[in-house]
Amino acid sequence: MSLFDVLNSCLAGNADLGSEQVMHTPMAGSPSLVTVLRKDPALLGEARPGVVMTLFASDSAFERMPVKGDTFTVGSDDYRVFEAKLDEGQGVYVQLTKKAP
Repeated sequence: MSLFDVLNSCLAGNADLGSEQVMHTPMAGSPSLVTVLRKDPALLGEARPGVVMTLFASDSAFERMPVKGDTFTVGSDDYRVFEAKLDEGQGVYVQLTKKAP
């Protein structure tokens, strides 16, 4: 089983490797729940000023692909999309900044 297969299994809810459900609210469109893996941006080697969290999900998990300015609710906290990048393995890395109150 490849790493991509393991991640897809986890994202599909078939394995518990730290996945969680978050709310994705596009600037244009309806909110939807998405199953993601939470990643530390510093560990991915892509830390940017202001980016506090990176989420990874299968690109098929999104009704609409995230874009800069969309909102993600993780737990009870809201974050804004700084950048969303497609991964070669059919996944999406979403870098988040803390949403101003």
